[in-house]
Formats: sequence, C-alpha cells, structure tokens
Amino acid sequence: LVKAFLKIPINLIRGKKAFDFRSLRFDWKQNQYPELVDYQGQKAQIDLAISMGMKQVVIVGSMGGTDPSNFLNMIGKRQNKKDGTMSGNGDILLWKRKAEVYLTEQAAAGKIEAYTIIHPGGLKDEEGGQNQYVLDVDDALMQDKENRSIARADVANLCVAALRVNAGEQGPIRVALDAVTKSVPEGEMAPSAEDALQTFLQEN
Repeated sequence: LVKAFLKIPINLIRGKKAFDFRSLRFDWKQNQYPELVDYQGQKAQIDLAISMGMKQVVIVGSMGGTDPSNFLNMIGKRQNKKDGTMSGNGDILLWKRKAEVYLTEQAAAGKIEAYTIIHPGGLKDEEGGQNQYVLDVDDALMQDKENRSIARADVANLCVAALRVNAGEQGPIRVALDAVTKSVPEGEMAPSAEDALQTFLQEN
C-alpha cells in the first residue's frame, strides 16, 4: 500500500490514474480464502441446518454473482505478466453462488422446505428503515448507477422478514433476490421490509 501511494506522483506525470485500487496485492489469510469460507463453510452450515431438522434457511450473499469478471472475483488473484492468465485463490462471488446452488439442490431433494437467498448491494453503516427497498433478480440492479447500496440494518430486517413471510398462508417460499434501497419520495413513509418482500413475491 505504501509503495502504491509513493507511485502517485509518477503516475500523474505519465498521465495515468493516480491510484489504481485493482493493482493492490492482496493475500487471504491461511485457510480463509473464498473456496474454504464462502463455499465449504457455507455448505457445512447448510448441512448442519439439515441435520438439526431445520426446514427454512436464509442466506446473505452479494450482488454481482452473474458476472465472472466482477472486480471482487479478482481479489486474491495474480496475473501472469507473460500470458495474462490469472491464478490464486479468488472468485469470491462465484464460490458464494456455488454454495447457493448447493442449497437449492438440497431443497429440490426435499431436505429443506423453504429458502431465501438475499444478494445485497454495497453495504453501508446507516440506520435502517429510512429508505425504500428496491428488489429484483439476476443483477438487474447493477445497471442503476445511483442506487446500488443498502444499510446493513436493512439487510438484517429483510432476513427477519423472509422468516416471517415464509411462515405465512402461501406456504414455503424458495426465492433468490437482489436488494438495494433508494430515497423515499417526499411525504411518504418507507414500506417495511416485510411489505416490500410481500410485494416482490406477488409481482414475481
């Protein structure tokens, strides 16, 4: 990081970006890389839930999983300067999605009755319940350049809402969705997480 900052004046002289975050070298701690944590670890949690007889699972993943070239997948990787190939322990979003696929497979096999997979946008440390939920699928929300984040508290509220909605009259729900928030129009109140989820399920 220090070396990267020291190169800023040289980069500016050469007409390059002052600081390229993607050029930073990052190494996962031993036995903490995505395949072990985000796939094997999540898979173990799902198996534990099944062994305990739990019928409903809520998982929080991340938006961007439909794009293998997403910059988050590059974290922990190295590029070979000779041929441009990538190596190393990266692909965090891809491993997260692989764990989600495992969950859906367990549901299809009758081992889990209901599941909700939530893919939030960029996480913010803000008070929850102040903004309006925007829910969609397949990273469609990535196209919105203005509203691509959500408060951690709002994600937590959405998880609780998923548990409540799944206990409703419509029976077990199996759904994966993306979530961000946007400002509430003046004079209106922000719908609750449960109301937002119910509306999404009715429309999709």
